Amino acid sequence: MFLQNLLLGIVWYSELYFIPIYYQCARGFSIITSAALLVPLVVSLSVASASSGQYISRMNRYGEVIWVGFSLWTLTAGLLLLFNRNTSIATIIVVLVFQGFSVGCVFQPSMSSGPLSRKTTYLG
Repeated sequence: MFLQNLLLGIVWYSELYFIPIYYQCARGFSIITSAALLVPLVVSLSVASASSGQYISRMNRYGEVIWVGFSLWTLTAGLLLLFNRNTSIATIIVVLVFQGFSVGCVFQPSMSSGPLSRKTTYLG
């Protein structure tokens, strides 16, 4: 679980680092515009993380959430490779919304289903 989270963090922080660089260097956007274009990613990540946490808590199942998240994240990471100077803003936003959803599905169960996250009941 720790190795998985390490690898996920490497990919996630790399994406968070290079997306604003793409906005600023390849597209020529300002810093404020670059930050504003990350809002769809962050909002969809928050919604997906909260909703996947609710699903896991209510259904006591987390496998399908992880599989959907990893599958969609793989697809959206591949779509990021297709971004160029002519990619429309609407296309970028749609890809980032799906990427935020997938990352929210991956991080929620991987952080809350490990062996150290088990609830312990103390008597006394």
